[in-house]
Amino acid sequence: MTKILITGHGNFASGLVSNLSLIAGENSELIALDYNGMDSLENFSEKMNQKVSQLGERVFILTDIKGGTPFNVAYHLKASNPDNILLFAGVNTPVVLEILVHNFDGKSEEEVYQQLQRPELFLTRAEFKNIVDIEDEID
Repeated sequence: MTKILITGHGNFASGLVSNLSLIAGENSELIALDYNGMDSLENFSEKMNQKVSQLGERVFILTDIKGGTPFNVAYHLKASNPDNILLFAGVNTPVVLEILVHNFDGKSEEEVYQQLQRPELFLTRAEFKNIVDIEDEID
């Protein structure tokens, strides 16, 4: 089973895990680590290391933004264990669902990244050709 640690600023991670639990059900291999800005880097790094150890082998670490504290801490953790951690930034609900439903066992980080580059996993907009389309959607 895919093991995922979601981390980000504020309550981003716990909020996203809550969101995913409503959509896909509870999953003990999907955990959150919020960065509240009050933890020292050392303390936050230790918390992340504990979460990764708890999940075990081949862990996806998904962060809110590249270059932020959660990403940077995860990056340093990945540097010490590159074969066990797949690190991606810019996570959202569709991306996590994609990871949960696909079997990425044996796939390299690059292969996983390429699979996750599909346009439907990113921001989309609602397009209605005319008012009839809107009324059909509401009915």
